[in-house]
Amino acid sequence: MFRNRSRLALAIATGALALGVLVPASPASANVRVRRVALVYGDVINTTDWVSFLNSKGITVDLVQAASADSFNFSSDKTILIADDTGYLNTWAGDAADVAKIDASTKPVVGIGEGGYAFFGQLGLNIGWPHGWHGAAHSITPQAASQPIWPAPNAVTPTDPFDLYPADVNTVGIQISAQASSPGFTVMGLELNPALDDHADIAGQGVIGHSATGLPNGGRWRVLWGGSASPSSMTTNGQLLFINLLGQKPKVTLSPHSGPAGTTSLGVTSVGFAGNEPLQVKFDSTVVLTTTATDLAGAHASVSFVVPPGTPAGRHTVKVKGTLSGLNTTATFTVT
Repeated sequence: MFRNRSRLALAIATGALALGVLVPASPASANVRVRRVALVYGDVINTTDWVSFLNSKGITVDLVQAASADSFNFSSDKTILIADDTGYLNTWAGDAADVAKIDASTKPVVGIGEGGYAFFGQLGLNIGWPHGWHGAAHSITPQAASQPIWPAPNAVTPTDPFDLYPADVNTVGIQISAQASSPGFTVMGLELNPALDDHADIAGQGVIGHSATGLPNGGRWRVLWGGSASPSSMTTNGQLLFINLLGQKPKVTLSPHSGPAGTTSLGVTSVGFAGNEPLQVKFDSTVVLTTTATDLAGAHASVSFVVPPGTPAGRHTVKVKGTLSGLNTTATFTVT
């Protein structure tokens, strides 16, 4: 239950949300990796359901009006949400400075429905305008059960079909075939309609800067959740999947987990990164290899390297990082 509703109502009445207001979380009712997010909105009256939902899951919310995003400090937020009501097609509620401020934060951004699609279009991304269709949908076909958005932090079974909503809602889907070769483009949930199965209703993209903002290099992870409806319209499993998306964490598997330095060929298998992105593999602080690109679901078959000669016995860290998305994860190898 949202226990700060009176504070939110006061902020709505006084217009205090223009520059942002912090809405503390209630005790969590779901497993979460992200404890604080910024919700960028168009009209504050549309934020109540989202705040209530996120708050009930133990997530603190910074409410930020799109037209004032350029004056907000996003440093305390782990993920930025772009609300459905912030835009449509090639029109977004904020100006170029607001778009650039959000993008420059390098925080993961989850765009919701039409507003998310319009925002990503401002950045020239493949998951934004004009690369999608608009219609009614409520279910998806999971692209890959191995993608880590399904098992963690909340265990969600990737059934086919998977119902995000109990009934059709307005949905934006990204055409897959036209984007499939684009660096960083990632398919996560396929449109269930056979006539539109070339579209993804949940799609991601890893990017390094953008021509629209002229930003310097730096990994950025963006996800479009195509459904426009509020979370109270989602199924329980749809809500949990959305929570999982907020803190997507790749997974790396080592084989073997231990062995001597200089002779052990260490296999590294990765899932949960952006599609079509090379991965950088480090052994402790040393880059040992850069893989070829991941597949469209963000997975990479096993690659291997020899554990560096002279590495002292004990536990060592293998870190895998997406060269576009900046997504990263680690595993431990023990030198015997």
